[in-house]
Amino acid sequence: MRISDRLHGWTVWGIILFAIAGVLYLGYRYSDKPSLIRIATGPKGGYNYKFGEILKTYVEKHTDFTAEVLATKGAEENQAFLLSDKADFAILETGTFTMKNLAAVAPLWDEVIQIVLRKDSPIKSLRDMVRRNVSIGKIGTGNRVNIMKIMDHYGIDPADLGNNAAPLGRMLLDDSMDAAIVTTNPTNPSLALVMESGRFTLLPVADAEGVAFHHAFFSATTIPQGMFSTISGPEPQMPVKTVTATAILAAKEGASADLVKAVLPILYGLDFRTEVPGLKKKDSATKEDTWKLLNVHPAAISYFNPYTGVERLSGFLEILFGIVWKSLIAVLILCVILYRLITRHRMLQERAFAEDRRRLEKWLAEMSRIEQGQKDAKDMRVLKRYLNQALAVKKQAMEEVGIGSNMRDSNLFLVFLQESTHVIREIEWKLAVETPEEGVHRRLASGF
Repeated sequence: MRISDRLHGWTVWGIILFAIAGVLYLGYRYSDKPSLIRIATGPKGGYNYKFGEILKTYVEKHTDFTAEVLATKGAEENQAFLLSDKADFAILETGTFTMKNLAAVAPLWDEVIQIVLRKDSPIKSLRDMVRRNVSIGKIGTGNRVNIMKIMDHYGIDPADLGNNAAPLGRMLLDDSMDAAIVTTNPTNPSLALVMESGRFTLLPVADAEGVAFHHAFFSATTIPQGMFSTISGPEPQMPVKTVTATAILAAKEGASADLVKAVLPILYGLDFRTEVPGLKKKDSATKEDTWKLLNVHPAAISYFNPYTGVERLSGFLEILFGIVWKSLIAVLILCVILYRLITRHRMLQERAFAEDRRRLEKWLAEMSRIEQGQKDAKDMRVLKRYLNQALAVKKQAMEEVGIGSNMRDSNLFLVFLQESTHVIREIEWKLAVETPEEGVHRRLASGF
């Protein structure tokens, strides 16, 4: 078999194996993609459950997901469903239960605390409720948790309230029920049905601002006059002060971004909002202080503020620019310091060079004087004196113009060395060549 045929076969098998690997990867990549959205709401027939049913319809109509509405006992069970992965989304009220390991997805509606009071009841204020039949919601519901904060503010023990876990509808069937305190959207059909009877009005929370001051997730608000249509005329007959929390759609921290991205556009679509009046506007997620206190899912952050990434990049670039700018200033200062040091070093070198040059010129002049003097000298003692002087000048120059000095490489220094060497050799030559007369003089001087 030719080598080209083998290479062709290997290429074909390589392409096949690569294609198989790609298919397996894509299968693995999308095998964990969720296809079902489970929504924990509240008791069947309640406002939250009905909201879940409407959301389910829109999810299945506008996305590739199927949806399941889970009936629960209330916010406490909703939280448990999320944490145990029995639900993907749940309706919770801000400030009711801890949001640890949970993430907010969207603000839904105002959960307004409304005190539904029988018109013929002797109750005139919250303190008058003690030992009266007043419902504050079922145990385990967000409704009851928030109302308990109001009770605590006024020093009322729930044990002093009769039938305190009765449902709102009991007000129509049991005349012994004086009041029911609910936290719900004012458009709640169950609340509207009770008020429509004309037998009830709303009692204000007189200290609404004070209550809200002590609870981060409460806000003081006012229920407008004539909010409810009744058979005896609109109620309440004047604006009513109260406090409000916020119902939110929550998910488990780390929930699939695909689920969040599928649900959010539905919540803020016109058709959906027409079917569910009272939903908060989209911009409430960026404007309300209470929302800013929550741990928000990253996909929701991107949805409500699509420029978050740009802002983060801008912030990063601003920080980076600051670092670069400070670094440039530091480098500039360092360059100035280095320039000053180099300039000073160069100036000192030039001074040293000039000083060495001055001394060399002096030694060169001294060597010239010695040369001129030894030319006419005949006496050996005089020549030796000149030789010693020349050697001393050369030694001094060699010692004082140190190794590494720029002057050592200068022409002047070379001239000095040549001149000093020439003078010393000339004197030494004269001392080595002694004339007869010089010998006589030398012997006479030495005593022979």
